Amino acid sequence: MDQTIKMEGLSNVRKTLNDLASRLSAPIGMDTWVLLALLLAFLATGCLLGGYIGYHQCERDLQDSVTMIRMEAIEEYKDALEEARASESAERTLQMKDEGAKRKEEIMCIAKLLEGVREFHFDVADLITYGICVYNRILHPEFPDSFDGVIHQGGRQWINYSDDTVVVNDYYKIAERIVDLCYNETARPCSYKYAWIEIIDGQLFLKDAYEIGPNTHYWRYSE
Repeated sequence: MDQTIKMEGLSNVRKTLNDLASRLSAPIGMDTWVLLALLLAFLATGCLLGGYIGYHQCERDLQDSVTMIRMEAIEEYKDALEEARASESAERTLQMKDEGAKRKEEIMCIAKLLEGVREFHFDVADLITYGICVYNRILHPEFPDSFDGVIHQGGRQWINYSDDTVVVNDYYKIAERIVDLCYNETARPCSYKYAWIEIIDGQLFLKDAYEIGPNTHYWRYSE
């Protein structure tokens, strides 16, 4: 019995294999070719579509990356610019403080200079002329090239000048006018060549030469 069942099973297997072999060896019909062509076309279309989508996705990703880099660069530039402006502002503030301190120091020195000639009872124009001489000498090649150097130059350059002189308020205000005049580059009172002082008939003049001669020129401040 068992032997018979085994034989039948083997026979069925052989039959199935023979049917499969015959189908595989049979010629492929038109319908099959059409289906294969459609399948290949579908696969090709899918590949192309996938490649197109992938390409544009990469392009968008690249554009997003470039945009992000640009934004980061812009932010870094803004931060650097703000930092530079803050630094420049701080430096300018410090410079203004230094200039302010320098101006106050020069005003006080000029006021002490004016106090030295108080006994001569010069009017305001004389006093301003006298103070302007200091700044003209700073620019003149025959004198020191600094405010402190001109003020403290050896010899009796300035009558009764002393660093210890006590300044009265009215002379301080005149000294302020002198400093403002001399730092006004567009409206400087006179040429730096007028660097020597002479008193004529009770009035104070500046002259452009130490020795008086036919070519000596004089200048005096006037409102």
